Amino acid sequence: MKEPINCIIIHGCTDNEQETTYNKHWMPWLQKQLQAKNIPTSTPTFPEPWKPDYTKNKELFEKETIHEHTILIGHSCGAAFLVRWLGETKKIIKKLILVAPWTIPDPNNKEKETFYTYDIDTTIKERVHEIIMFTSDDEEEDGKKSIQLFHEQLGGKIIELKEHGHYTLEDMKTEAFPELLQEIIPLENKNLSLKELTEQLNLLKIAKEAAFQKKEKLKNELHAVIQEVKKIQTEQAKNSTGLKEARAERDQHREATKHLHEEIKTLKQEKEKLLPPQADRINIHALKERIERLETSIETEGYDYTKEKKVTVEIKKLKAIYGHYKHVSDVSKEIRTRAIQLHEHGDKEHVYASIARALQGNKEQHQRFIYLINQLKKLRKEQTLAFKNFIEQRKYYYELLPLYKEKLEVFRTQQQNKRREQEQKEHQSQTTSKQKKKVLLEEKAKTVEEKWKQGKKLTTEDLIALQGTP
Repeated sequence: MKEPINCIIIHGCTDNEQETTYNKHWMPWLQKQLQAKNIPTSTPTFPEPWKPDYTKNKELFEKETIHEHTILIGHSCGAAFLVRWLGETKKIIKKLILVAPWTIPDPNNKEKETFYTYDIDTTIKERVHEIIMFTSDDEEEDGKKSIQLFHEQLGGKIIELKEHGHYTLEDMKTEAFPELLQEIIPLENKNLSLKELTEQLNLLKIAKEAAFQKKEKLKNELHAVIQEVKKIQTEQAKNSTGLKEARAERDQHREATKHLHEEIKTLKQEKEKLLPPQADRINIHALKERIERLETSIETEGYDYTKEKKVTVEIKKLKAIYGHYKHVSDVSKEIRTRAIQLHEHGDKEHVYASIARALQGNKEQHQRFIYLINQLKKLRKEQTLAFKNFIEQRKYYYELLPLYKEKLEVFRTQQQNKRREQEQKEHQSQTTSKQKKKVLLEEKAKTVEEKWKQGKKLTTEDLIALQGTP
């Protein structure tokens, strides 16, 4: 008995043990599509894919059902595993599909270097009915080298798709992988049954809607980022004006403070020049009191001419000294006044705080602005890919739709014809039945008439037969 087609998908390796999900990217979508077409599909999970062990993987893999109608699909290092396993086991299979295959050893990872280091068996192509390899125009250089190595040894068909990277969800921006599905089940649409077309259209409709929703989501995210960029630009302009004003106030404060310091310095220098050496300095208040006492004594003591003249000379001398020290005192007052003004002038902490806040705000805004610009570029690229995916899904959908309508119309016509045929058969059957009944009644009636002519007694059944005869 012929084995049914089955499919086994082998995941790739991970960079670290923090990645705990391996059956991802396009694999769940593909498995769902194949199972919907009644193709058994498994996705075995290999242990510790961040440090792959071929022997452990082989032990787990060989628990799967593999025969000449099996389709094997490997992604990245999963492709390397399948090629090595097919070379060792000499197994015959239906198809081998390598998606972004990788075989360049990592010198910094001992396990991966051991995993990738083996000789490719060129006889694999003799035992595999069809070999297909998927790559991308923006695949990494080592990925491009890997597919060249595999193709040189195994041959087969290479399919290069645009902007699919390493065929991860991050690179493809979608889980749908219709190109791979088409290679697994290359059915011509016109050969599909109405049921298969309906399933295909439903799947495409779901994919089309998902692509549209992703496109709209990215559009909204893009709009939100653009609005935030505009808001930051407005705030930056506002902060720039505020910063300019704060700096002008700061510079004015600095200039005034500098001017007061220079005045105080000048006054202190003037005072130092007026003052005699420390030893000769006197108490100006005591000097003023002595002058006042001497002036009072002249008026109250009644000095003679000689005494009064002597006191007057002393007063004049003391007043000259007092005048000198009075100027020093005035300079000191000026110094104190300037010192008070300097204290009242303050250090304008709020101005410097405003400038610091504005500069910090500008720095944070600038960092956020740079992040948003990069996000903007990323979202625009994703939006372009999402729109492209949406257009492709819509294109596939509307390519199938006319064929679906045509087959649906044929189906409906066939159903109508079947109903008509059934009705005709039923009508014909009813007509035949009536005719048979009529013949039987007529025969019965003739028998009854003969019986009556012969003078035989008629039964109730005989009378009914005569009444039923037209």
